[in-house]
Amino acid sequence: MFANQTQRIALAAAASLIGGAFAHAQSLISSPATTIVASSGVGGDAVPGLPGVSFGGSGDFDGPVIDDAGRMWFRARLVGTGVTTNVNDRAYFVGTSRFDLTMVLRGQDAAPGLPGLTLGTPSNNGISSSYRVSPDGQISFTSSLTGTGVTTTNDTALFGGPIGNIQLIAREGDAAPGTVGATMTATFAYSTQGSAMTRTGRVLFTSALANGDTTTANNLGLFTGGAGTLEMVMRKGVDGPGAAGDTLVTNVGAGFFNHMNDSGQIVFDAQLSQTAGNTPAIPGNDRVYYIYTPGNGYQVLVREGDAAPGTGSATIGLVSGGWSLASGSNIFTNDGRVLAHTDLFGGDVIGITNDRALYFFSTSGHTMVMREGDPAPGTDATFNVVNNSNTTCNSTGTVAFMAVVSGGSSTTANDAGLWVGTPGNLQLVAREGDPAPGTVGATLAMNISSAAIMINDRGQVVFPCDTAGGDTVVSVNSSARFLWDPIHGLKLVARGNDLVEVQPTVFDNIFTVTGAVQFSNQDGRALSFNHDGKLVARFNSNLGMPFVAIIDTCPAVVSICSGDGTATDHTTPCPCGNTGAVGNGCAHSFDPSGANLTYSGSSILDTMVLESSFTPSSSFTLFMQHDTAGDQIFHDGVLCAGGTLVRLRGRNAVTGAASFPNSNFANDSMTLAQRGLVIPGSGVRRFYSAFYRNASTTFCPPATANVTNGLQVDW
Repeated sequence: MFANQTQRIALAAAASLIGGAFAHAQSLISSPATTIVASSGVGGDAVPGLPGVSFGGSGDFDGPVIDDAGRMWFRARLVGTGVTTNVNDRAYFVGTSRFDLTMVLRGQDAAPGLPGLTLGTPSNNGISSSYRVSPDGQISFTSSLTGTGVTTTNDTALFGGPIGNIQLIAREGDAAPGTVGATMTATFAYSTQGSAMTRTGRVLFTSALANGDTTTANNLGLFTGGAGTLEMVMRKGVDGPGAAGDTLVTNVGAGFFNHMNDSGQIVFDAQLSQTAGNTPAIPGNDRVYYIYTPGNGYQVLVREGDAAPGTGSATIGLVSGGWSLASGSNIFTNDGRVLAHTDLFGGDVIGITNDRALYFFSTSGHTMVMREGDPAPGTDATFNVVNNSNTTCNSTGTVAFMAVVSGGSSTTANDAGLWVGTPGNLQLVAREGDPAPGTVGATLAMNISSAAIMINDRGQVVFPCDTAGGDTVVSVNSSARFLWDPIHGLKLVARGNDLVEVQPTVFDNIFTVTGAVQFSNQDGRALSFNHDGKLVARFNSNLGMPFVAIIDTCPAVVSICSGDGTATDHTTPCPCGNTGAVGNGCAHSFDPSGANLTYSGSSILDTMVLESSFTPSSSFTLFMQHDTAGDQIFHDGVLCAGGTLVRLRGRNAVTGAASFPNSNFANDSMTLAQRGLVIPGSGVRRFYSAFYRNASTTFCPPATANVTNGLQVDW
């Protein structure tokens, strides 16, 4: 705690010494809310648990991802004692900071579930850069294998599970479920784009097939499940929509349109035969998208040639055939809706002015979100070009997309924008030419073809956007990432040349802004941007010290009311000079550092748990919620809260610690939000603290109780 505070003071001091055009920088990456988890390059961070080994080498960090608990996961390259290039120089790590970073697996480790085999080959560490992390922090990945009995027909495997219980899910050469004697062959198609993993451990992947009943007409399958529970979603060559033998699927899940939501439903693409079956498809209806529900099989989601709802008798598809849906990276809601762009023809389509539309597709009906040629909300122009890679949605169905507009008063200086909302309720939240927050006089310079945008269930959107004019220096600080928050509006996340404390007391400027993973985590957000607003990314620095960082874009939970005597959020001093430690409440008779209130879990997911510590050993502790801020003496402490009080729950501390909710108690069936009568995602602000007994009558008389620091929570 004290070391961290010292680092923050050092950062502030260093920033105050920076002169010239960049002294004003107000980005989130430069704030104390950012945690640098690991740095590489010359003098890179030491690797925990491996003496003499540090992060470094070519391709030092792959794009990091984050789970719901706020833990960053990444694959890194190692250098140093005992490290052999391409053999054991790659490893997976997880942690929230340098202080709890843990190595999960390393090249040449024992292969889970395969006694005697190791991960990798004698010349290749094997563990893939295309790993997946589930919302609750399970990892899945592929690796090559080495050991007795390994041949070219069984030297690749897929693994997955929680830390400490990673299991073998599938291996090349295994029997393929849903076939007669066929086996999985070749390298599994497992990547951050075309595969998936849910919090239940269910994965999604494609595999080529060989042997048994395999022919060239059915040598590809799409699979889902976990260790020992794999099932086939669909196989190339099976019957397509309609009655048995109507048409045959000639390709399945072969593109990038394989998505799974957190309930385990899967949406995937297929192509139908134009020659086989009782009713062969034609070029105008041979493309189809299905939704597969485990236990219930698959249904047609949308097919080329279908009527286009919301139009004047237009048709989904292309006159020339060869149609496909165009989608972003996160497009499948937990209630089974799929967000995608489609081409239109016929009916009221006029040339290229309105021949594309964005829909929520569903097996129960389709809803148009926007159409080219429609009025663009917040402007006097109309929608023109939309880039599908910059289209996304969260699990609740809030969409975000970037588009170009034309007509009205639009010019080349303001003809691009970012819209967020729901069908019929879209809002322009950023437009090219708008002032760029965190800069001096610069404006937003949008390019809808740049890197993809990301959204979470708080409705926050992270998007790439260069800056122009003002303090912008091209190729120095013109590259940037911004955040739009429904409550706080636009913020600058990171910008070229931002000053960052890349290691304790080591400061450097960002050279490039890069390295986030936009693909879906199956629960309504990108792999690198969680629902609590924590963004993880990789950055390059001018000194050649790449680093990975956790950026708290809009902290949902902020610690307040420290009793250390230097707090800026209240002016009332501890009542009898009983100043506590940084971050704690005022001192009490058993501990001059005072007691502390912190939390675990997530407010937006309603898994948040209040945790008090450093109170007298078995003291009665009452967790409290207030609805307004305050600044007042409260027994032997200071309370920065007021208004309506909700007594959440009383506990007798155990060795100075207590928590609420706590499943060990029968009366803790409610979540914190339920007990406090608040709704996650509503944006309301509440204040939390823990009152505790401190029976000494000689310490800070005459009170015999005290209070921890507080927590400010934006629900």
